Amino acid sequence: MIVTLSGLADVTFFSVRQRHLSGTLNDAHQNAGCPLSRASGSGTARPAQTTSPQMDIRRGIGLLVCERQNPLEAVLAESHRTELTSPSQSSDSLNTAMKYALLLVPALLAACSVAPTPAADPYDALIRAVGGEVALSEATRDLTPEQAAAFFARYGMGFQAHTELQAQLADGCPTRFTGADLNTWHSINGGYYYIDAEGRPRSAYRYLPPITAATRDTTCQSTVGNLDNPDGYDGGHLVGSQLGGWGRRANMAPQEQNFNRGNYAQIENQTAKCSPLTKSSLTYLARVTYPNAGTNTPSSWTLELKLNGEVMTRTFDNAPYGGPNGTTSRQQIVNWLISKGCV
Repeated sequence: MIVTLSGLADVTFFSVRQRHLSGTLNDAHQNAGCPLSRASGSGTARPAQTTSPQMDIRRGIGLLVCERQNPLEAVLAESHRTELTSPSQSSDSLNTAMKYALLLVPALLAACSVAPTPAADPYDALIRAVGGEVALSEATRDLTPEQAAAFFARYGMGFQAHTELQAQLADGCPTRFTGADLNTWHSINGGYYYIDAEGRPRSAYRYLPPITAATRDTTCQSTVGNLDNPDGYDGGHLVGSQLGGWGRRANMAPQEQNFNRGNYAQIENQTAKCSPLTKSSLTYLARVTYPNAGTNTPSSWTLELKLNGEVMTRTFDNAPYGGPNGTTSRQQIVNWLISKGCV
């Protein structure tokens, strides 16, 4: 917002007025054309006056005060008893008046400035709107490609349904996806995979069973593991390949090697034993969190499993063992799966 303070800067004389500054601000609202309901103070109308130096300062203040209700209460509380005097009395009066005029300037600027609202992350906005990842998976269950495209379009997201051949041609294991793949959900062999606005895999889910292992792309796994890190990381699947998860970049992110091959793999292997369950009764969801837009390596991995209305959720650090609670969380998920018949 560009603010003009010429009304303040051009003042050289101040008329004698036996009123508080709060009354002057009310006049400022009226003289600037503001509705009285927006003015500070009681809002009582005052008769319009002809031109005078004091009218000039009111107009100058009023230009700023119009947009806010009571923006200067803190200043008025400190200075409302101070009166402006004629320059014929002494130069001290003018100095005092200018001091309070200058005191008003930063307060007026602060009151009238508008802080920019950061753009909401599309994925976070979607999850808030539908009530969580599990709710999202239920909302998209059994949708046709056309219905899924319409559903995600309501939240400003794209959707593409791929055959396996189309997916292989589209997913060449890039460092990051670009173009139409950004902020888009991709459906491949019954799984949903989200590429965020930065071109990175963010979320994936599948409905199980049936459970049929998918082909691994070991070259892509090695490439993804080395994106940010020379060693110590694998290309980790959000939804494991033993669960039918897509085998390339849309379902992969750099995952700490010990975590990927240890606690995370044990959860995937136990889930692979859920074939006896009713078809599509188990929803397996995985999402990753990135610490900033510049990195390809997530800081955490979250798993959510839903079966018969019951949800098991655990978050792991992308660190050895999945962090200090990784082994405990892994055992809790494995025990939960066993209790549901995944044996």
